[in-house]
Amino acid sequence: MLQKQLTKDPLAEKKHEVLPQLIHKYHNRVLCLLTTECHAHCSFCFRRNLHQTQNKKNPINLETIIQYVKKNPSINEFIFSGGEPLLEGQLLEQAVFELEKIKHLKVLRIHSRLPIINPQIMPWKNLEKIAQTSHNPLYFVIHVNRYEELTQANVKKTIEKLRALGFILLSHTVFLKNINDNLNALRKLFNKLVELGVKPYYIFHCDNMQHTKQFVVDLEKERALMSQLRQVVSGLAFPLHVIDSENGKIPIPNNSWQCRLNYFTDFDGKKISAI
Repeated sequence: MLQKQLTKDPLAEKKHEVLPQLIHKYHNRVLCLLTTECHAHCSFCFRRNLHQTQNKKNPINLETIIQYVKKNPSINEFIFSGGEPLLEGQLLEQAVFELEKIKHLKVLRIHSRLPIINPQIMPWKNLEKIAQTSHNPLYFVIHVNRYEELTQANVKKTIEKLRALGFILLSHTVFLKNINDNLNALRKLFNKLVELGVKPYYIFHCDNMQHTKQFVVDLEKERALMSQLRQVVSGLAFPLHVIDSENGKIPIPNNSWQCRLNYFTDFDGKKISAI
């Protein structure tokens, strides 16, 4: 079984944190932890240690972040994450309003699990204003791991409303042992997402941390499942299978390719996984 070394910061976000809660890991984009507050507290979350050590909402200092983006013209994409960014609806709206003034910034993304775990508290007034005033493409990435999460009436209505507002909808999923690591579960999940107008974007190999070990699926099993899945869903319903590493996302080839998985390396050639 391929595993990454146990760590409290598997994506090296602290290394790339240029301002409090602003991560500049990739040349052309930044990720902003709008707040460290989160209602989900998912057992498999790679930022769970961050959430647990915060005793308050800890929202961003928007002014300093805006200045940083202005001074870096290579940044054309801004990602809101957390915590749960939709718990700070007014701050999110204000941030989008200010970011829209920066000419070299072309794409905005919101990553959220709120439409799945608590759609009743979606900040619709803020999202409506964002959708009405933004001239940049607005991508909304929903974190969903099981078909059953999509069958609740409120979830479906929430996704439909986001589409109606004009958001481009994508999804993130994490491979989770004994939860979604079978062909039928994956097929139903990704077909349902496409049916609801959501493009499956990424499916991640679960980060190997002390609190996530029970969720990590054998990588060879994941490859076999993704190979089978490609035979039973369309390309539209097929997400990119990746390992998220310190230096970026590494696509995992399915069994259509002849390859040996003795180890993976990151973009600098550093060994990150071994049998």
